[in-house]
Amino acid sequence: VLATVTNGNVRPLLMEPTVYTRPNQQSALDEAEFVDIAVSELLGGGYIEKVVDIPRVCSPLSVVCNGVGKNKKRLVVNLRHVNQCLWKQKFKYEDLRVALMLFNPDISSAGVWPLLSNLEDPVLRRLAAGLPAIVLSSRADGTTRKYLGAYQRWKRWADARQGVPGFPVQEIHLALYLTH
Repeated sequence: VLATVTNGNVRPLLMEPTVYTRPNQQSALDEAEFVDIAVSELLGGGYIEKVVDIPRVCSPLSVVCNGVGKNKKRLVVNLRHVNQCLWKQKFKYEDLRVALMLFNPDISSAGVWPLLSNLEDPVLRRLAAGLPAIVLSSRADGTTRKYLGAYQRWKRWADARQGVPGFPVQEIHLALYLTH
């Protein structure tokens, strides 16, 4: 965390960006006074520095106005050209939500379901048979579909690997899946 605070969010490049220079967007030209003030503040705060030579990449600036009455202005640097060169970690947040649900020690966790098959009392067995439907109905249909889709993606991945059971999910396998 301290390294990020000190050095910023340093991301590795997959490749060197090509030479790229674009003019500022019309919004930055229309708000030239605001841009001058914002750039001066960034220079004064040490967030940016003035350079003598033309940089390899010179991304365009724009100004976005939002807030009540659109009076809150923000200076934006379009880094689309540089972003194409960054190494990106693929990560599906819906898969993380499913993973958290599977590890959460509530009724939807893997730890409870095996216990249901050990019930001897017929009344408890009948009640237990209805639990999956109750758990599924406690979530919105869209949420259930997302969970099911994410689990099916996990299951396909797990089935394609030796020694990785689809259920219950083991933490090490889930961690490896989330990094693929």
